[in-house]
Order: sequence, then structure tokens, then C-alpha cells
Amino acid sequence: TIICIWFAVACVTDLLFGAIYYPKYLDPLSGWVHHIVYIWMMYFSCTGDGLFVKAEPFASAFVYMLIEEFPTFLLALGSVVPKMRVNKRFGLSFFILRIVYHSYVVSWAYISGFHFQGMCLYYLTLALHGQWMIGWVKQQFRPRKTTEVGKKAL
Repeated sequence: TIICIWFAVACVTDLLFGAIYYPKYLDPLSGWVHHIVYIWMMYFSCTGDGLFVKAEPFASAFVYMLIEEFPTFLLALGSVVPKMRVNKRFGLSFFILRIVYHSYVVSWAYISGFHFQGMCLYYLTLALHGQWMIGWVKQQFRPRKTTEVGKKAL
């Protein structure tokens, strides 16, 4: 529960700082919607009261998923320190953690009889991760701009 509260506070802080200092980087889906849904999910997982849906509290289920934030750390590190940007490692870690590992946990939760509401959240986040992965793969195949003939791609 403490980890979920910490994560919700981190999401609120991220939105506040983003809105004040970096509004052009706060994407509507991956910024606002994503963070607000996670704040709601942390409340729901700790209390079992999702406002419009009820279930047994499941804060420990979220803790299994925290390792999935590692690609986000790599992405943020590359944004703050551009020379630390690691596109391929980000993509590989994203695929391993947010697609393969997430699929494994979803399968394990299903076999274990995890409640319907929690399974819906697992499936929805897996679908979102799949959408983001497809976007990243497409981005890797876009032609890169060059500044002058013979210079390295930007």
C-alpha cells in the first residue's frame, strides 16, 4: 500500500511539475490520461473502491509490475541528459518488461483466479503497451534527417 501511495504521489508531482515547467512535453495520452488513470488505479488498488467499480484491494498486484517502469527511467534519462539516450536499449527493455513480462504476469493472474476488475486493468495496460511498442517500432523505421551530406543521422 505504501508503494502504491508513493507511486500516486509521484504521478501527481510529475503532472504538476510537467504542467508548470515542461508543458510542451506533457503529451495528452502518455502524460495526462496515463498519470490520472494510474492515480485512480493506485487509489483503487489500495482501497478496493474504484468509485464506479468495487473489488478486493490488490496493492500487492501492482508491486509485481513496478519493474516495468525501468524503460520509463531510460526514456527520462535520455530526455534529461541527451547524450545518455539509448533508443535500442529502451525498446528492448520495453519489449521484455512491458510485453513479455506483463503477458506472463497476466497469464499467471488469470490462472490464479485474480478478480475480473484487476484482469481488466492488466489487459488494458497490456493493450496500451502494445500500442506504444508498435509506435516505437514504426519510429525506428522512419528515415532520419541529416544536416549535411555524409554527416551522421540526427
